[in-house]
Amino acid sequence: DSDGLIQSYNLTSGSTTINLFQKKYNLVATSESIIPYNIVLDSLITDDIVLKFQSKNIASENLISSTNWSSDGVWIIQDNKLLSQQEEYYSNNLVSAITLDNIIDLETDRLIAIELNLRYELEWDRDSIFFNIKSANSVFNLATWTNQNWINHSEYYFITLDKDEVYDIEFILKSDSKLDYRGIEISDLRIHI
Repeated sequence: DSDGLIQSYNLTSGSTTINLFQKKYNLVATSESIIPYNIVLDSLITDDIVLKFQSKNIASENLISSTNWSSDGVWIIQDNKLLSQQEEYYSNNLVSAITLDNIIDLETDRLIAIELNLRYELEWDRDSIFFNIKSANSVFNLATWTNQNWINHSEYYFITLDKDEVYDIEFILKSDSKLDYRGIEISDLRIHI
């Protein structure tokens, strides 16, 4: 909900009724067999909401093991995980990037979902990791992490991309001159179309 609280429900085919407080809600539906689905709900709506899911077509297996990554040398892939640095903690005054080149090339304009399994630890509001989708003509920031969640969890990002572009995935770490933290560890990265 708009307060950041998370509640899980099991949805089945047929009708499911959920009573909600008057707030805005972000519904993310996930399953082994559907593309992750995202919709913003306003609890003032009393009409039925019909969710139409598409069968999952994984455009990629776990992309962490891809050989198409290009890095400035700080980011590494180790034990099938993408790490923001080789040492236990990242350095001060750092701007470091890694890019998975030419990974998204669509035949039609379409909504895609990107699924990450990750954990991260950054100096609160001082250090940042940016998750971008970029092409020759544009950069879309899908997420910026500036805090801590050092528990493996999944996050889903949705974006509509044009067919006339080839897209890269990019992660950038920026740190200040103060404390060092563990950075980010991504164990799974998948694209669903």
